[in-house]
Amino acid sequence: MTVDDLRVGLAFTDVVVASNPPPMVSLSASISGGTFQVAWTTNNTTAATLQSNTNLTTTNWNTVGQTPSVSGTNYVVTIPNPPGRSFYRLKF
Repeated sequence: MTVDDLRVGLAFTDVVVASNPPPMVSLSASISGGTFQVAWTTNNTTAATLQSNTNLTTTNWNTVGQTPSVSGTNYVVTIPNPPGRSFYRLKF
């Protein structure tokens, strides 16, 4: 079992964070011409970091070195095709 955030309290208000969650983000990925491209919507006002990991059973998430560019209403990161398997996530 993996727990990202475990809170223990005596009342509901002890365990619920009263903050505004980031807006929903649409994420897409594609491979074309020797590159891998990840895109997500720019409607998020909170900075997001694209991270990668080669093994989901570990917590070894690393920030992707490429800086996102803006294309229309999306942030876009283009990555040379990684060898083997890679997993990606946005961290807010």
